[in-house]
Amino acid sequence: MDEEFKKLLAENLARSQEVYEVSRQLKRYLFWGQILATIRLVIIVIPIILAIIYLPPFLRDVFGQYQDLFPTYKSLMDSANNLR
Repeated sequence: MDEEFKKLLAENLARSQEVYEVSRQLKRYLFWGQILATIRLVIIVIPIILAIIYLPPFLRDVFGQYQDLFPTYKSLMDSANNLR
């Protein structure tokens, strides 16, 4: 009976070590997954924020140069500015 008990304890210890190793790898995988998800989010969000901030004045300047060439555009812009 004592030998069987020692055998079961040794088997339990071996399996517990396997479970510990797998859980350690899973924890590392989840950690790096969160880091990469955050980086991916930053890579997507920062250009959108910069575009919202810097694109309208840039486009206004670019379209302002073409107002003399396109009278229809100028009248549309004037009416749009009057709505504000």
